[in-house]
Amino acid sequence: MSFQDIKIRKVYRNKYNDIDKELIIPLLKDSKLYLRGTGYFSLGGLASIADGLIPYIKNGGNIKIVTSVELGTTEKDIIKKGEVLKEEQINKIIEAEIDKVINDENVQLSLDLITNLIAASRLEIKIAYLESNGIYHEKIGFFQDNENNMVCFIGSTNETFNGYNRNIESAVTLASWKEDILEVQEQYDYFCSLWEGNEEDIKVYSFPEALSKKILKKYKKSENIDVSIRNNLDNKKDDKKSLYPYQKEAIDQFINNRYCHFYEMATGTGKTYTAVKTIKKLSELEKKKMVVIIVPQKDLQVQWEKALIEEGLECSLFGGVVSNIDWTERLDDVILDYMANDMDEIIVSTYDTYFDKLHSELKNCDFEKMLICDEAHELSAKQISLLPKDYRYKLGLSATPERYNENETEAILKYFLNSKTETFMYSIEEAIDKGYLANYKYFPLFVHLDRDDFEKYGKLTKRLVVLMNKKVRDESEINEVRNNRSLILKKSHQKVELLKKMLIENKHDFTNSVVYCGQGKNEVLDIRLIDEVTGLLANIGCLRVSQFTSRTENRTEVLREFENKYYDTLVAIKCFDQGVDVPMLDKIYIMASDGSLKQTIQRRGRVLRQCKETGKEIAYIFDFVILPPEGVFEGLGVRGILNCELSRVKEYNRLALNKEKNQKEVDFFESVYEMEGEDEESDEY
Repeated sequence: MSFQDIKIRKVYRNKYNDIDKELIIPLLKDSKLYLRGTGYFSLGGLASIADGLIPYIKNGGNIKIVTSVELGTTEKDIIKKGEVLKEEQINKIIEAEIDKVINDENVQLSLDLITNLIAASRLEIKIAYLESNGIYHEKIGFFQDNENNMVCFIGSTNETFNGYNRNIESAVTLASWKEDILEVQEQYDYFCSLWEGNEEDIKVYSFPEALSKKILKKYKKSENIDVSIRNNLDNKKDDKKSLYPYQKEAIDQFINNRYCHFYEMATGTGKTYTAVKTIKKLSELEKKKMVVIIVPQKDLQVQWEKALIEEGLECSLFGGVVSNIDWTERLDDVILDYMANDMDEIIVSTYDTYFDKLHSELKNCDFEKMLICDEAHELSAKQISLLPKDYRYKLGLSATPERYNENETEAILKYFLNSKTETFMYSIEEAIDKGYLANYKYFPLFVHLDRDDFEKYGKLTKRLVVLMNKKVRDESEINEVRNNRSLILKKSHQKVELLKKMLIENKHDFTNSVVYCGQGKNEVLDIRLIDEVTGLLANIGCLRVSQFTSRTENRTEVLREFENKYYDTLVAIKCFDQGVDVPMLDKIYIMASDGSLKQTIQRRGRVLRQCKETGKEIAYIFDFVILPPEGVFEGLGVRGILNCELSRVKEYNRLALNKEKNQKEVDFFESVYEMEGEDEESDEY
């Protein structure tokens, strides 16, 4: 993003403005250069703008600071007599000031980041003092972006914690792309001269190496910058949680149901957290167990590991994010630890690794075991048949346990409930009503399919009718035709054109948002659809964008950076549908959907999570809805499109704050296409 896209005030006063949050941090995030002249400086001052420093550092930026040291009478007398001021004397003064500020500010994690910058020569500090009376007391700063736009600020704000957060300070800004260009260049030239020690009456020397080593020894905790950044991001939030009443009720029911249950809880209401608390509660009541948690994908595996660690529990990972090369040796270690200790051992495994490898090995172990199956609706028919019979403690989790095959749904619930007990259900309606999930507004964005795509859709519909009316159905071919037909709606270029228009008009906010994109390519441009959408968001929308797909190497790192506003927008395909917990997300744009109720519920839950940090009260769902071509009201495929698209619209709209307005549009289209009173389920095509 260019500085020109950032709203920059001419004057900032921290009586009315947060100078660090409104000016320094936003500029740092898009800077390639940061220079600072400051009368007083503390490591804690830099620590207070760590939110901006982290993306700046990740972009390869370095920092140069000229600061002062306040000399006492003795030191000034030495200078007046023409003697050389001993470096040790200045070192003692600097060290005392640093220690004093650090003790006052209690910013140890951020200090670790700053000291790592010093160790890596990414932060250079020079000390300025006057040979005459007085001290170097300027406050000036420079930022430069990748387009060489430069912002200079001059004012009273020191690079200290108090300067940014407690004192009454002000700053005036100059921008190179405005009428200030000559003044900006003049101030920049001055700073360069100061840095090189060419300014008359001002002595400048490098931060003492001995003092650097002492500071590093005292405050540097992480092995390198990357580790320090990760620790800062992981610990930035206050993660202290307590159980909500409905979560306590779920755990009580689990205990009363002889340690077997199924939590059917709306997406976003804390299934994972409730399950972790269930493990802890059970450990208080029963003897030690081997707890086996199985998940469908590695993103969930990472989420479980984090949730367990937050509650003081350790776990061993198998499959997913961990190679299976030495899995037998690692499993032996877990079993030996279980035998040697008086506490639970916890394994978090992907479905595939558990059923292919761990299942048979653990079957031969004669000890108490607990199985927790997350997103239980994702179990395959074969995996359902392999669910172990020798586990005394069982807990299933899902917001949507129903499967297409009713027998499979029944088999899953029967396994975990182990009786005629009903699932513990906590619906999205209850969660929104009680304030555990945010309210939301829903905006269907209607676009018409073009006639060429509609013709292709019609041909596949015709083929589907033939296949479904054969005496012996070929289900694999039927599914293939359905998928190919669905893909036509998902990759419609009319959706891309609408997105482009939205970005050009700049009436929609894409920050803190996820754009759900379809698979496939734009055949005309010979580019993947997700790459085309990403390019539009970055180039027209001037947004910081990352993709979040099965090809994304480190999805955990991408999510962490997104949460900390290093990215404005994520472009995802399906792997963002479940198991991803990003409370600060407040908008989703749905450019592709497979039409299933399950996916609709999962996606809605992603964006409704409450967020203490942002104070989110309302979430927003923007849905690109396909209609038949303009002027086409009947023909093979018309009702197939409308049934698929409008059923999704109705579900999203059902609980929306603005549902009345949207319902009028739905009624209008059902009337125009003569669908009123139809049984939507009767039309399979």
